[in-house]
Amino acid sequence: MMRNSTKRRLILATWILGLLTAGNYTAIGQTSHIVDVTNNIFTPKEITISQGDTVIWTNSEGNHNVNGTQSTYPSNPESFGNEVGSGWVFSQVFTLPGVYDYQCDPHVQSQMFGKVTVMEPLPDILLAEDAELGMILTDKMGFTLYYFTKDALPDTSLCTGGCVDNWPLFYVENPELGDGLDMGDFGVIEHPEGGMQSTYKGWPLYYWVNDLNPGETKGEAVGDVWFVAKPDYSIMLMDGLLIGKDGVTYNSSYEPGEEMMQYFVDEYGRSLYIFANDSYNTNNFTADDFGNNGVWPVYEEELLHVASTLDKSMFGSIDVFGHQQLTFKGWPLYYFGQDSERGHTTGVSVPSPGIWPVAVKGLEDAPLLSSVDESASGTQLGLYPNPATDKIQVTSDQSIESVSVINILGANIRTIGKLGVNNTVISLDGIEPGIYFLEVQTSDKQKLVRRFVKR
Repeated sequence: MMRNSTKRRLILATWILGLLTAGNYTAIGQTSHIVDVTNNIFTPKEITISQGDTVIWTNSEGNHNVNGTQSTYPSNPESFGNEVGSGWVFSQVFTLPGVYDYQCDPHVQSQMFGKVTVMEPLPDILLAEDAELGMILTDKMGFTLYYFTKDALPDTSLCTGGCVDNWPLFYVENPELGDGLDMGDFGVIEHPEGGMQSTYKGWPLYYWVNDLNPGETKGEAVGDVWFVAKPDYSIMLMDGLLIGKDGVTYNSSYEPGEEMMQYFVDEYGRSLYIFANDSYNTNNFTADDFGNNGVWPVYEEELLHVASTLDKSMFGSIDVFGHQQLTFKGWPLYYFGQDSERGHTTGVSVPSPGIWPVAVKGLEDAPLLSSVDESASGTQLGLYPNPATDKIQVTSDQSIESVSVINILGANIRTIGKLGVNNTVISLDGIEPGIYFLEVQTSDKQKLVRRFVKR
């Protein structure tokens, strides 16, 4: 553990040194600034500092002084200066913002002048405009802040060990905030390996070690798990285990088994779901009086920004009895009312696994019809047995042209075409147990969908 801590300090020191050598001495919050006094020149001649910073003049050659008195420069916010001499070091703490001019009295004719511009201190956390990503969170010096999709557990960071070497923790005690930020969205957690870390809307905040200059966003989408922190996400990504209300951990097939899943969450890390019985841009769950909305609340959110690895054009919205519900690939999005904390996925087992899957990037488009849709022409479609085991029999009063098996995420598992019969048997061999849809294309150009269970 001691060896890892030493390595981490060395890497962070290298990162800071890189910032310094890249010309960002003041950009990382240094409070002392050196001006060399030699060869009848102040070097640098002009500097910009923050209120409360210190400027240190070091005379390494010749007889000089620093004269920034108000008697010489009446517009200076306050006086400063020293006596003419050699080999001296003079320092001044600038507590008032403004522009300060000064000179070396013996060498005014040699144009030995200098200027210090003192800026009012910036807030600790700011919003900045990025040309590609929009509004992003930065620290006071403009360095980008990030979130980690694997931070799925409340009040903790899962970036530990070597991860912190590359993603240093961000922490400011009682931060001052820039315009557009709300103190209620910020918090503090204790990192598992020690030290404190600031959070935003429940997400621990980090730097990226390869961002060497203010405004850089080189950490965006690294590994598809690191993204800039933003104030206006409609859809974020989270990586975690799917643990149902029954306490069982489910895999991507909604069978018992551990598998890390990346799924959609809102800006606070609350899980988003789809309903297997919905159809394209159609909510088949919510009652017209919203009496059941507390069970599976519709995700009412204006579409602003989504994680950059998602295609924003795949999102939309529908009207549900006067409420706007966000959709993805035609699937209406919901919360589960009993998810009490960020990262909870208890809805995946309600009422049984796979009826309410979490929304994921790889979803196929929602079907045009769902198992609750009725055929306008009254075509009869039968499935037997349901639940099925190795095969399922399909019957219809219209000629069946093709049959497709579709999983609960909308992916086509198997298609059998050019049938031209009213009765056929579909093999389910090799199809994992779970909930599926049977999509039947009939000779009268109808597409009928019915749900079945594979045991």
